Amino acid sequence: MSAYVLAQLNFTDEARYRVYQRDFEAVFAQSGGEVVVADEAPDLLEGDWYGDKIVILKFSTKRAAIDFMNSDPYQGISKNRRAGASTISLLLDGV
Repeated sequence: MSAYVLAQLNFTDEARYRVYQRDFEAVFAQSGGEVVVADEAPDLLEGDWYGDKIVILKFSTKRAAIDFMNSDPYQGISKNRRAGASTISLLLDGV
């Protein structure tokens, strides 16, 4: 069953986040996953939302998602994401 990572980001140091963003594509290409959404201007339909960006990544399985997130290449670049944005991240089962 496919799995998704949903991330809500709030930029705290946009320059550091942009370094992460620049490096992400090459690292993610090795994951076998797919970027489904990367939107810095989502339209709010209901409720309250105070983030700056929503990202949805698709993986073949939860294990593939976890393996990518824990991989040395991703951990190497994620220090810039952590320095550049506060993030809420969820691992979700597909249907």
